Amino acid sequence: MRLEADYADLDMMIELQEEIRPMLRETEPVQAERARILWEILLDDEIRAALATDYGRARALAIERYLHA
Repeated sequence: MRLEADYADLDMMIELQEEIRPMLRETEPVQAERARILWEILLDDEIRAALATDYGRARALAIERYLHA
């Protein structure tokens, strides 16, 4: 099914965003900005590629790029 192929790592992305969300609340007071950052993580091709093989690397990339930018 095409949907499954297009979103093969969706479960891992959901897990990553659930982990990142509370970190963002500590550093970003504006909810709209937090939402924008979460969308950027979702659309980041390198993070999505890393999720397929190495959750830890995907997590590290998200933190480095979007929490410590």
